[in-house]
Parts: sequence; structure tokens; C-alpha cells
Amino acid sequence: MHNAEGGGTETAVIVFTEDSFDKPLPLEARSFRVSSECKAFHPLMGGYSIFGSSLDGKNKCVRLDLYMRDPVEPLKVDYCYLEK
Repeated sequence: MHNAEGGGTETAVIVFTEDSFDKPLPLEARSFRVSSECKAFHPLMGGYSIFGSSLDGKNKCVRLDLYMRDPVEPLKVDYCYLEK
């Protein structure tokens, strides 16, 4: 997720499915902005962490990779997109 023009930080949004949550949530609450600075996007970092904040501003700096790997009720990705 590095900038194609030679580096830099990129941001993307991960949108989770509606059925990933116990109650209905609006799109902005299910959408989390992440940065290319997260360890998961750097193969030599030795980690898999992905931190993100919801677009509605209510959940900040959430460690999403732990919720995505939950063995009982994982968050499921609906779609993702890069931001400009």
C-alpha cells in the first residue's frame, strides 16, 4: 500500500459486513481507515497488526487484525478501497 510514486503513506478503508456485528450499524461505523504504516503491510516488520479508526469517529485506534482472526466471531471484510 505504498505510494506508486516512490514511497509515502497510503490510506485505505476496510468495510466489514453487516452480519459481523451484534446489532445493525451504519456504513460509517463498519468502515475503518487504516494506514500503510501498519506492520501487516511490511513483510520485514515481524508483526501482523492492523490498527484502524471508524469513519464515524466513535472507535479510534482499534487493533482490527485480532477481531478479524477471532476463532468464534471474526469480523468479515465486505470490501476495501484506497483513499487518495
